[in-house]
Amino acid sequence: MMFRFFALLTFASLLFVFPQTLPGQTEEVEYAEELEKLQLQLDSASIPERDEAEKKIIGLGVGVLDYLEGPSKNYTTDRNTRLKKIRKALESLAVKAVVSPTKITLSGEMTVKEAFMEIEVQSGNRIGVAEGTDEGLLAKKVTLDLKESSFWESANQICDKANLQLTTYGGEPGQLTVAGIRMGPEDIDQASDKRLPHGESGIFSVTVTSISSAKNFSNPELDYTQVDFIISWEPRLEPISIELKRDTVKITDENGKPIELPDKTGVLSAIISPGSNYVEMSLTLPRLGRDVRAIGSIAAELECMLPGRREKFRFDDLGEIEGEPSVAKAGLVVSYLGIEQNEDLFGVNIRVSMEDENEELESHLEYLYDNPIYIVDDVGQKESSIGRQGGDYDGKGLVLQYFFAEDPSKKGLLYESPGAIVEVPAKFEIKQIALP
Repeated sequence: MMFRFFALLTFASLLFVFPQTLPGQTEEVEYAEELEKLQLQLDSASIPERDEAEKKIIGLGVGVLDYLEGPSKNYTTDRNTRLKKIRKALESLAVKAVVSPTKITLSGEMTVKEAFMEIEVQSGNRIGVAEGTDEGLLAKKVTLDLKESSFWESANQICDKANLQLTTYGGEPGQLTVAGIRMGPEDIDQASDKRLPHGESGIFSVTVTSISSAKNFSNPELDYTQVDFIISWEPRLEPISIELKRDTVKITDENGKPIELPDKTGVLSAIISPGSNYVEMSLTLPRLGRDVRAIGSIAAELECMLPGRREKFRFDDLGEIEGEPSVAKAGLVVSYLGIEQNEDLFGVNIRVSMEDENEELESHLEYLYDNPIYIVDDVGQKESSIGRQGGDYDGKGLVLQYFFAEDPSKKGLLYESPGAIVEVPAKFEIKQIALP
């Protein structure tokens, strides 16, 4: 996997949404006391005890990353080495957790609403209901036997049993949306056969939405058949971009005969708009004659860029800070550059850079600007910035200034941004697509 810098946008959801889990609310209480004790143990005179503390800190999980100390000139060389090793191990686990597909286990009888809520608990994937959908469908009881099933198959099975369907219309950022479908009672048992042609690939679902053919009477070389499809992802994720490599596309008709793309060079690419739940793509084929009744298979490979875990960069007692202290996490370095008063506003200056100087930071400028930044008081109350300026590269990184209405010198600063960016390959196959 290749890691790059990227800034991640977050969004509020709007439609009817099931209650959200908020694991971050209990993190500080859960970790602080135990973590403090274990970090002190890293200075034990006994090497086995230091080894044990290191192992236990990693065992606390990725939530520890927000509270784990950084190396300090006041610590021993061994303690600093272990802190770096611990952070690297936890960051690797965090990235793996982000890009790994969700597995769902549900068994027994429950309402549709209960099933969707349990999926959110197990995966972090929220499922909402589109406006106008009969909410009585959520009270319908379904019997499930899902064991380590993918998120997509789990959601589809519940929809099959409840006269619902996945939809791309009316959705909100960060959630999968379902809507009612018109289907007679006699059709429910065959609901899975009525799904749109689709294929899964880990965190992605690829669905064919339409096929059209055109015949040009004046120039037959312009005849074509077009396959339109959408690529969706688990709603807990916010991909940056998706590419489909043309040279990986393999298509056959219903008899297994190959259908070649007119052009197999380059890629189909989509830059994903903030808040989008899917992207649309199309493949143009030679016009298929009426002797071909169906496409037997479409297989291809995607390349997706995903941001890793959102990191928190903290600076305390801003008015007491001297020099340009820095905090490094997941390959990203944030430096505090001081406060400037500008008429009635106070500007807090930071620099954002990469530990790896070869990274192309400037290519992600537009996303960096939208990272959240807060002034935090002694009781944890946060005040968001009311504006920003800057973005110049000073030879070390990007310098940004964020404005606040109140003097922040007696408060702390919290800046949030993903560090690592992961390139995730994904192969998919869609079978038996009927032609018009």
